[in-house]
Amino acid sequence: MSGTFAAKKEYPVFSVGPDEFNDYDFVNIPDDYGWFVYYYAIDGYEGGGISFAAMKDGKYGFTAFSHCSCYGPTDGWKESMVLTRNEVLEMKEKDPYLKGRTRSPADSDYKEWMAIFPKVEELLAQKRCDNNEPCHCSCSA
Repeated sequence: MSGTFAAKKEYPVFSVGPDEFNDYDFVNIPDDYGWFVYYYAIDGYEGGGISFAAMKDGKYGFTAFSHCSCYGPTDGWKESMVLTRNEVLEMKEKDPYLKGRTRSPADSDYKEWMAIFPKVEELLAQKRCDNNEPCHCSCSA
């Protein structure tokens, strides 16, 4: 259901993968994000994906997640990395775990990255206030 909007939280949630979290999965996602975008794929009894979220402090949370049949994708949820806007944008081309390594179409997770980044770039391009929410005022954002 690529690009679908889910109203499971008070902030915008976007699923860009072939599968979506269920209502229970959203219980573990923090309530104070500005937005949340994720790629999730289920393969038999396991699944995994990646996500980005706008945090209230002006930073961005990145999470790589996976699970087996015993647990859901968001059990034990915690951001893997807290990043600046520029660090998020660099992740499109550079592997965050292997410094200096450029992404390749041969990577097993390449499809996930190419699916999530158009939405992440769109959201990062939006004018934002200091609390990382969309700016609808006349502040200096």
